[in-house]
Amino acid sequence: MLKEPARLRLDFCGWISIGVLLFGCLGAEAGRIPYQASATEPRAPLQSSAKVPEWIQQGDDQLNHGEYAAAASAFQKAIEIDPAVAAAHRGLGFALWREGDAPGAWRELRIAANLDPGSAITHYDLGNLAWYLYQHPESRRGESLALSSAGFRTLALNEVEKAVAVDPRNFKMRLDLAELSLATGHQKQAQNEAQQAIGLAGSPLERSSAHVAMARALVASDDEDRAELEFQKALQENPKNGAAYLSLGQLRLFQQKPLEAASCFRRAIQVSPELEPAYAALAELLAKAHERAEAQALFEKAVTLDLNDWQAQFHLAVLLMQGGQSSRAKRLLAAVVAEHGDFLPAREQLALLMLQQGNESGALAEAQAMIARSPQAAEGHRVMALVMWRQRQIELSLAECALALGANPHSAAMLVLQSIELWQQKQKRDAQVAFREAARENPGVGSSEIFCRLIACDSKDVPMIDEFLRKNRWVLNPPERQ
Repeated sequence: MLKEPARLRLDFCGWISIGVLLFGCLGAEAGRIPYQASATEPRAPLQSSAKVPEWIQQGDDQLNHGEYAAAASAFQKAIEIDPAVAAAHRGLGFALWREGDAPGAWRELRIAANLDPGSAITHYDLGNLAWYLYQHPESRRGESLALSSAGFRTLALNEVEKAVAVDPRNFKMRLDLAELSLATGHQKQAQNEAQQAIGLAGSPLERSSAHVAMARALVASDDEDRAELEFQKALQENPKNGAAYLSLGQLRLFQQKPLEAASCFRRAIQVSPELEPAYAALAELLAKAHERAEAQALFEKAVTLDLNDWQAQFHLAVLLMQGGQSSRAKRLLAAVVAEHGDFLPAREQLALLMLQQGNESGALAEAQAMIARSPQAAEGHRVMALVMWRQRQIELSLAECALALGANPHSAAMLVLQSIELWQQKQKRDAQVAFREAARENPGVGSSEIFCRLIACDSKDVPMIDEFLRKNRWVLNPPERQ
């Protein structure tokens, strides 16, 4: 059962990322971005054959029917006749993006923007693509995409700003600019753009979305009271706004109110059954509360709704490991590490799998690599401590425990490991203190199964752990003083 914990930590960046997942096309997969034909946009005059507009119209129609390769061919034929037609380059860029050719899409959209700098929709598309490339560094192949992640992030904001400057009354672009401003750390700009979007909204649904954007910007500026009012306005305009409930749930987490947060996430799922971030948010909250079965089911739903949510895949893999489904967990973790090698928690879990399967040398190599990459991070030291424990190098293991706990003092695994190693070192009082701290982080540590899982022990460790628990379970429920 979900309980109000004494301490619940929330990375504020997680709040921002939820907002980014929700707004418009930015940050979404290319295949989900609706194509808007640029027939109404001003474009360079056609200087050649009358076939050019026919090829462009054909390409537009094929894009809207999902025939991306055929659309690309049509746009290329138009460009062969007249290379100066911006609409053809824009259409080709969009088709290539949908086909997975981000470098080609980048090239064509840049050409389109240069040919027709007065096209709002082209700048908007280019901003979308820049944000996509910021979020998906694995797509940045070739010299044409040599910008840094920060460069793509800045360019995304700049291009959407240009789009809004050209078409200042476009509600969708203004709303996305508000959310993108927030995602890039410009809280005041986000508030200003959200206020503009509220004024431009032409329906209750649009006003509701704009109020949510304003609320998120206010939360980021530590103005929670005004944010509450904006969320109320959003839900008055549209009681079925799942994004509003999701963001309100994030605010409740930030306010250390997990029960209310869970209620908001459940409501978001109820009114918006396809809102993947709501499943992931509720699943993560339940996982922290050790409600593994429901959390796993929710993460399963999340990764089904969004095959590219690698963070949900990671959390699902952890739960699968805890449930003994190591083969599938390993596949998910390997996929995450392949795309996000700097994400140390996934590498740590892979190393733990190696330990569970008896591959101490592989786990040791992974620990050394993580420590070399990030000496101050807890993950590498946690794995190293467990490897040293397996090898019965207790002093070295305790030293690594200390380093890991210095980086993250709330690690139940390290507190459990520290407790049994101190007990072996005859430091019984310190061992009991560590054991009690571990129970505060994970109330299940009095169980031999959970204790063993936390430190990836093997069969030869079980008698020692059973003896430790038999002699020290009382620490978790000490007798009352007379």
